[in-house]
Amino acid sequence: MNQNALCPVYKKWLHKNVHNARLHRTQMLQQAQGLCKNGDFQAASSVCSCAYEIAKVVLLTPFATEEDQSHIRQDYFTYVTLCIYLSGIFERTGDLLQSSELLSDCQKQLLALLPLHALLPQNCEVISKLLHVVEQAENQSKYSVNTSCIH
Repeated sequence: MNQNALCPVYKKWLHKNVHNARLHRTQMLQQAQGLCKNGDFQAASSVCSCAYEIAKVVLLTPFATEEDQSHIRQDYFTYVTLCIYLSGIFERTGDLLQSSELLSDCQKQLLALLPLHALLPQNCEVISKLLHVVEQAENQSKYSVNTSCIH
């Protein structure tokens, strides 16, 4: 997936302002949902791609162990939610390869970040469950691709 929707300066600002990044991520998701509701899936994919990239920046921002861990778990949940939502948008626009690559990249990212939470069992449990959710979404996506070829 093209991960260049956000400029480097903005990404740096997001790393330093995680609370604002979370708010902006939510606003962009809401905007993408509105665009989908209106049937403008091309614009929705662009906006949702930015929201997804913001979610990834938030995940990659170093955290303090005393920081509220529920925020971190929510960041993981939101990241996966955006991934699956964006994957669905790509499917609606006929970009099945992009959809599949996105889900695969999300799984790889979650696996790469899992060791960072080795001492935080609640976080590990959430990430493990989310990995399973992404795997199910990927299998469902592959199934829908295969069945669409049959018809």
